[in-house]
Amino acid sequence: FQRNNPTFFDFSLIYVPYCDGTSLSGRRNTTVSGLYFRGADILEALIFELKHTLHLPQASQVVISGGSAGASTVLWHADRIVAGLGLTPGQAVAIPDAGFFLDRTDVNGIDCWPNQMRSLAAVSGARGHARYLERYPPTEAWRCMFPEYFADLISTRTLIVQSLYDSSEI
Repeated sequence: FQRNNPTFFDFSLIYVPYCDGTSLSGRRNTTVSGLYFRGADILEALIFELKHTLHLPQASQVVISGGSAGASTVLWHADRIVAGLGLTPGQAVAIPDAGFFLDRTDVNGIDCWPNQMRSLAAVSGARGHARYLERYPPTEAWRCMFPEYFADLISTRTLIVQSLYDSSEI
């Protein structure tokens, strides 16, 4: 494997899949139209499971990755995952793939995707990066859906992968 992937061949990988629609940030204690938005609980269970089944603190390098909404999870929660697993800051790197969603209208001037993201944040009670609310008041919690508002708060080394062919962000 080293010849094919000389940089990451011996890294431990945590892959965070798309799961709950809020990139593991939903915090509603009640249902909304029969749906639960408890992604934050899923995140805590993920960290607990990884911590108690793997020996990640002994790993020399750990990659935290995911795609699309899973990548947003990585952007929002890499610092939380690193801290929860007892990793040192230089031990982990976040590599989110196609999760840097923008608060912008599309090429036709339609505010469809960002409007849906803002609505989902309101319905789910989502909160993003841990230091996010230090910057924005609760009335602007919807901004947590868009990494452009919090990417500079991420402490974990991060390599953002964003395809030129990702039609939702072009």
